[in-house]
Amino acid sequence: MDFNIGKRIRSLRAERKTSQKDIAEYLGVLPQTVSKWERGECSPDISVLPDIALFFGISIDGLFLELKEENEEESYAHIKKLYDNNKWEETAKAALNCMRKFPRSHKICEILLVSIAQAVTCNIRISNKMQIQAINIAKRIIDECNDTSINQAIIYHLCVILYRQNRTEEADFYYSYLNSALYSRESLDSYRYTGKELIAKLEENSLIWYNMLAQSFSKIAYSMNASEESISYLRSAFDFFKLSNNLHMAILMLMDISVSYAMMKNETAAYSSLDEAHKFAIDNGMEEKFIITVQKAINDPHFSSEAKKIYLTKGINDGR
Repeated sequence: MDFNIGKRIRSLRAERKTSQKDIAEYLGVLPQTVSKWERGECSPDISVLPDIALFFGISIDGLFLELKEENEEESYAHIKKLYDNNKWEETAKAALNCMRKFPRSHKICEILLVSIAQAVTCNIRISNKMQIQAINIAKRIIDECNDTSINQAIIYHLCVILYRQNRTEEADFYYSYLNSALYSRESLDSYRYTGKELIAKLEENSLIWYNMLAQSFSKIAYSMNASEESISYLRSAFDFFKLSNNLHMAILMLMDISVSYAMMKNETAAYSSLDEAHKFAIDNGMEEKFIITVQKAINDPHFSSEAKKIYLTKGINDGR
């Protein structure tokens, strides 16, 4: 390998005003290793080059390798399909790989951050290295992106990841850049639009607010022990997820109501809630997702034993 790669790394570091320690942390190597590269004492392994290019926000051919030309929109469509099927880890890996090819794609950066935030919130393991890479990419894209909607989405999910990593000071810094709901761009739409255009815009905004309310109610419920009060919050979350047309989450709220009743030893209500979730899934053409969710819960060793009993007797006996 050409030892000039070390000079290239040093030059890019100087341009980006970053340190050997920063790139070492990102790549999972020692700062001394980066120093040796730059001095020409050794070269990075070829498998590390895509990550080096990603750190500096350039395509891999910006170092010296040539990538097969791909269409960004097609790549995004593929990633979005994974995301829509709730495959958070697969989405994150695919998005990270695409960021190596399209290092300035704001849309792909957004879906990368959203998928990792979803994964860590659902306690799905995402490697620390991948999270650090996503954090660094997000910080760069935030400075470049002029699309307010995408920029705010990236900042929001960056904060989620940073808070989950207990990097509170960094998260608080970016938190301050988020628009409040009161002074958001959407709050001006009633002045900006008129007639049918206004109605369409307000309906679109309503979906956003309903989804936010649903998430807030569900988080309140999950912060409590199973009780009639927590169930009332789950029921409110279900109503608002349904209004926001987020039907998958609506089904999950009904299933969580069933779990709560099971943990409260109210088997009759638990069975009834699970039946309600099943019927809602059928009515909305989502029975397959319901079945898969039931099966995952049954096979999850951490799932409530009381709820598992309900799922096994009702779910399996119904032919699932």
